[in-house]
Amino acid sequence: MSTRPPGWYPDSSVPGHERWWDGGTWSHVTRPAPGAPPATSTPAPPGPAAGGGGYSPYPGYSSYPGMPGVPGQGMAPGRAVTTPDGAPLAGPGRRLVARLIDGTILLVITITLSLPFLSGLFDAIRLYIDKVNAAAAGTGPQPSPFDLYTEPGFASAWVGITAVQIGVNALYYVAFIALRGATPGKLALGLRVRPWAVDARPGWGKAIQRWATTDLPSLIVPLYQLLDDLWLLWDARRQCIHDKWPDTVVIRTRN
Repeated sequence: MSTRPPGWYPDSSVPGHERWWDGGTWSHVTRPAPGAPPATSTPAPPGPAAGGGGYSPYPGYSSYPGMPGVPGQGMAPGRAVTTPDGAPLAGPGRRLVARLIDGTILLVITITLSLPFLSGLFDAIRLYIDKVNAAAAGTGPQPSPFDLYTEPGFASAWVGITAVQIGVNALYYVAFIALRGATPGKLALGLRVRPWAVDARPGWGKAIQRWATTDLPSLIVPLYQLLDDLWLLWDARRQCIHDKWPDTVVIRTRN
C-alpha cells in the first residue's frame, strides 16, 4: 500500500504531465508539469499503469473493466466519483447516517429548550380534551376540531416552539458548516462539505445558502426533505438540491 501523501506526481503514461493522487487513488485530473513544453498533440488516454485502472481520464465519465474492444478498461457516460482535484465524493449511505445523527442531536436540544412552551401547549390540549369528554358525557357542547387552536396559551406555545426549532436548526447547521465544514454527524462519519471546484471551507455565505434550500423549507414542507435527500441518487455530482445554489459537495475524508 502506498504511503505517499496527496499531491501532483509525474504521469508516466503522458510525458510532460502530472496526475493528482488523493492519498488512496489516482484522479482523472492531469496538468502540464511545471516547465514542460506545450503539447503538440492530444495524448492518448492513460492506461492502468498511470491510474491504477478503473478510472476515467475525462471528467463526467466513469470507467468499468471489460468493455468490448478495450480489455480491462472502458469508458461510459456516468456520474462523477471525485471532485476535479481528486477528492472522493461521499455516498448516500454515509450522508444518511450523518443526517440521522444530526437530527437526533437537534431533537434533544430543541426539546430541552422548548420545555417552557411545551407545558403551555399540553395545558391547552388538556382543556380541549376536557371539553370533548364533557360533550361525550352530555354535560357540554361538542367542540369544533379548530377550537384547540383558540385555547388559552396554545398559539403562544406553538409560536415559541417553532421559533426555538428554527433558531436551533439554523445555528447548528450554518455555524458548523461555515466554521468546520462539517456538522457533528458528518465529522463522526468522516465527511466534509466543500465547494465543487476548490478544496476550501464553504464559509458563511455558502453555509447560509445550503440551509436556506434544505432545512428551512423542510421545516415548512416536511416532504421536501425527502426529495432533497434522494436527489443525490441520480445527480451527476452526487449533489442534493441544497448543494446546487452554493455549488458544494460532500467528500469523504477517510475510508
